[in-house]
Amino acid sequence: MSDYPPTNPNPSPNPGRVTRIPRPDDRPDFLSGPGASVWSRRVAHVLDTFLKIPGTTARVGLDPIIGLIPGVGDAISTFMGGVILVEALRRRVPGILLVRIGGNMLLNASVGAIPVVGDLFSAWFKSNSKNHAMLHAFLQGNPNPPADPQSKWVWLGLIVFLAILAGLCVLAFWLLAWVWNQATGH
Repeated sequence: MSDYPPTNPNPSPNPGRVTRIPRPDDRPDFLSGPGASVWSRRVAHVLDTFLKIPGTTARVGLDPIIGLIPGVGDAISTFMGGVILVEALRRRVPGILLVRIGGNMLLNASVGAIPVVGDLFSAWFKSNSKNHAMLHAFLQGNPNPPADPQSKWVWLGLIVFLAILAGLCVLAFWLLAWVWNQATGH
């Protein structure tokens, strides 16, 4: 046995100097590397087109399936789809494009909260695929990708639906007030 300490299997190139530990900024990041769009494509595929419906050409992803879980399903799907939004933020996508991506996520989550109908909407709308397509177009050099014409009709339908819902709430309140007045004699 030797009186000397064991040798270091990974000697420092500068003996006597402390080796710097890499900071988080030094590590490669899967959302900002050259293959970053690959992650958003995978997320979009898994959430929107992962499974083929037998006997048809239609495809669905895990988004409408996870959305069937009461209370938390749509939150989980929205959180998973947030990978695309985070990548867009890190890639310094223009604000209007971020609004469109966030709007698609919000629309999918809002309508998706309606049991069964929302899940059918998620299977049809495929917000994550739309968001990936916009991000991909931006990364390919198109600073303002065109909106999907289908999205404009969906937004118009949502506005009409909310207007009808607001009208029904006012009508219900008015009917309750009328019934109350009739019952109490005022």
